[in-house]
Amino acid sequence: MKRISAIILLCLGGLAVNLRAELPDAVANLTDTVDSGILGAFPLRPDGNPFSVVEPWPPKNVPVGSLRLDSELRFEEIFHRAQPPWTVTDPDCGEGCGVDLGFNQNSTSGHAPWTSGFGDEFTLNMQARPTESLFGQARLAYQTNYDNAYWLPITDEHRVSDDGGNLRVIDGEMGYADHSFGLRAFSGIGHDGWENQGDMFDLYPAQWDVEKYRDFSGRQVPRGGEMMVNGDSYGKLTLEGGGEQEWGDGPSFYALYENKVGGADVDFISRDEAIPWGDPDEHLQSNSLAARMNVLPGGTLQVGILFQPFRLGRTYTHVDEVPAGQGIEGSSYQPSQRTTEIQDAFGGQVLYNQKLPLVVDAIKVRLQYLGLVAGDKKEFRTEVTKKVTPDYTAVAEFTYQAPLEGPVPFVFEGSPSNQGAAVLTPRGQEDPFWVNWSNREAEIYALTLTYNTGRAPFYRYNSNSPTMSNLNPDISVPFVWSLRYQAANYPTALDHSYYIDANENYIWEPSASAGAAATTRPISEVQSIFRFQVSPTLAIAVGAEGGESLATSSLPYNDTTDTLKPITDYIEGQIRFFIRKRYTTWFRYSRDLWGPYSDFDPSQPVDSQDFQRAFGIVAQNLFEAGGEANLGNDFVLGIRYVCVRENDSIYTASDIGSFDEYRMSLSYRFGLLAKFHDAPSPPIRPAQREIVPPEVYLHVGDPLFDASGSPARIPLHLKIVAKTAVGRWQFQVVNSSGVTVGIVSGIDEPPEPILWTALDSLGNPLPPGAYQVTAVGWDVDENRSDSGKPEPLDLHYPAPKAVEAVPVPPAAPPAFRVEESESALKVTFKSSVLFDVGKSVLKPRAQEAIDEVIGLIQAYEGSHLRVEGHTDSSGAPELNARLSRARAQAVADYLATKGIDAQRIEVYGWGSSHSVAPNSTAEGRSLNRRVEITILKAKE
Repeated sequence: MKRISAIILLCLGGLAVNLRAELPDAVANLTDTVDSGILGAFPLRPDGNPFSVVEPWPPKNVPVGSLRLDSELRFEEIFHRAQPPWTVTDPDCGEGCGVDLGFNQNSTSGHAPWTSGFGDEFTLNMQARPTESLFGQARLAYQTNYDNAYWLPITDEHRVSDDGGNLRVIDGEMGYADHSFGLRAFSGIGHDGWENQGDMFDLYPAQWDVEKYRDFSGRQVPRGGEMMVNGDSYGKLTLEGGGEQEWGDGPSFYALYENKVGGADVDFISRDEAIPWGDPDEHLQSNSLAARMNVLPGGTLQVGILFQPFRLGRTYTHVDEVPAGQGIEGSSYQPSQRTTEIQDAFGGQVLYNQKLPLVVDAIKVRLQYLGLVAGDKKEFRTEVTKKVTPDYTAVAEFTYQAPLEGPVPFVFEGSPSNQGAAVLTPRGQEDPFWVNWSNREAEIYALTLTYNTGRAPFYRYNSNSPTMSNLNPDISVPFVWSLRYQAANYPTALDHSYYIDANENYIWEPSASAGAAATTRPISEVQSIFRFQVSPTLAIAVGAEGGESLATSSLPYNDTTDTLKPITDYIEGQIRFFIRKRYTTWFRYSRDLWGPYSDFDPSQPVDSQDFQRAFGIVAQNLFEAGGEANLGNDFVLGIRYVCVRENDSIYTASDIGSFDEYRMSLSYRFGLLAKFHDAPSPPIRPAQREIVPPEVYLHVGDPLFDASGSPARIPLHLKIVAKTAVGRWQFQVVNSSGVTVGIVSGIDEPPEPILWTALDSLGNPLPPGAYQVTAVGWDVDENRSDSGKPEPLDLHYPAPKAVEAVPVPPAAPPAFRVEESESALKVTFKSSVLFDVGKSVLKPRAQEAIDEVIGLIQAYEGSHLRVEGHTDSSGAPELNARLSRARAQAVADYLATKGIDAQRIEVYGWGSSHSVAPNSTAEGRSLNRRVEITILKAKE
């Protein structure tokens, strides 16, 4: 019956698409299009495969005045078989399924029988944007069945099935936002944090692992509300608050105030968190003040102070090392009691970035000092970037950190074979501070080499992290690769640490135990990834990594157990094929990797890793193989095989054993875009449309020169007589061969005169010779007329000494610049024309500017288009890449609403990797912030 209901839902989804032409006429100006693009995270998603034929949520931006529905219907069949001597205690997905699935060993010598289960789920993402400022989104999932859990990995689907639920809200947000005010409620929506807004102490950190949180606990994190007030010269205030803004924390509140003082960007941040691991109703309060300013040419200085008055006046244990036998219980440790004071609540940080093109490309230095209750830490970190050759980039990193007060050792009465009472234990949840992975003494060295011959950036999110999920899928050059080596030494132990379980409980290490041990030598790890573009239809990516990695709590260091391990020597390799943007397949093997559910990444902070690493659990052998096929953009067929082998009784736990698993799935996707009204776009047309075309008069003046005789500015005198009002206008300049060498466009009445700088696409003066100029004008009703016969232009350059300087009036800045070559026509917009600072939503006037190039695009019917977003170098590279991609997508979406076939458009976000001017000046940064539309004259 459940399978029948799923098939009915599939048929209804197809019917909704096929009946799109039958929508009632009573809905004014309603237009809709079928979006057969890929929606949702694929059920077999292989760790964020950048070559997947399935794009992740969220779908594209929604035009103003529109409602967008994106849907996915998924069917899955799952087969399992335990390998001898293992049995599964909960194969039917009973209580605790997906979290505490139990594997046990018995004396059975034969294979267990295959078991299977069926699952189906319908996912709907709804997005609405009634006006420029109002927006909303909600993602819902309805599942009729999931009979059997995946044995690897944990998934939200099986948790819901185990709880007996069918319909659930996965995430959503709604709100209002304009330049001056914003109000938003959200749940399960990730964010970048406030690092780029001066959060030097990570008071409001990024939260992007929302899917992992949901799989593990069933909760939507983060969740809360946001309010923004922008007073321009008075600064901008942002308030955030909610029940669980950070994973595992209680209700919290954050405030951010941004303003410019002199030439510096000043940011104040305040945090108030209810900490579940503390005393009843205890809060952690923090305040930071940071200032960022440009100093020497190419240099940026950021300075911040922190005040975190946590548990002041609280006693803590201080330990001095003494000669062996002279300490407590004959040890070499002598404890004493001290009290936290007000100065322990202060911290400071200095971050300096400097470009040194003659020595190295860039150097970053960070110095940090945090008082005992402000973080108990001192740190020095530096990063040096050098472009060894035009294609090779080397990045060297070094970090030294140490606590101000080291950890407390574990000392007990008696002997190791006959332990008595503990007389000295590591600090824990009752203490005002402790030593954990974020402040333990460490010396970390890293070197990353990247080879990239293309313009697209190598990394997708995080710089210098060569993992498969971080590889930029927009790379199209024949070969790129990256290699990272890291060595780390941790010469001291830790205090006690904790783990957050699925029910939001903080599970601390036992009080009568030692903290995680120190290393006796440096440990090393290596990561590498290669990408080959074998042919236009085939790409291959190969990733490999390996090395040593430490467990993060004291439990694996217990000498009384052989089921857990303190350090793993791991290896992992994978290869993935991407064929014709429709098919992909992958193979992966790992040995002794923290798991089985770990998303381990040695370049990321240890505190972000999964609980298997805390408890020393590894998957001894793990093999995966799978593939996806995109069948006509509506159906996606997938298959995946998982093999886990635990070869001995050492280093295993009850949540992992030896088994085989197959998954087969079929997904059907469809979408609907309903546009209820057009966004207001001045100038306002009269109620009665004028049909008389305007009159266009053109005169070309003599070239004007500066004192050097170059470059020239050509006065273009344009007069348009319209019955209503002038809408837009355009000049086109062609050379004697008939090739267009310049286009000048504008809206409203043309200025007098219009000064055209006679430069080619590279910014060089055009050669002297004979040119012709034509002009076209439109009124607000899109009636068109041209200037008739082309006007001649004789471009010549007199000798500089024979030329007297002639004052040249400034040219009116056009809305965009057009450059033409034999194969393409490129239209460049400054970002400030289209978007507000830091935003990816088109401004109302931006639509007018884009409308001006619609005619150009339509003139090359059937040609491919590239919409490319660019930023300056301010901010983190991964955030710049995200913003530039979102802006380019917004322009592409608007072109689609104006009748441009979306299949013709390719969208890229390059961040700051394709600068056209130095980022060291305000003018250069302004030129680098741009969106380019390239019209390829011939199909590729």
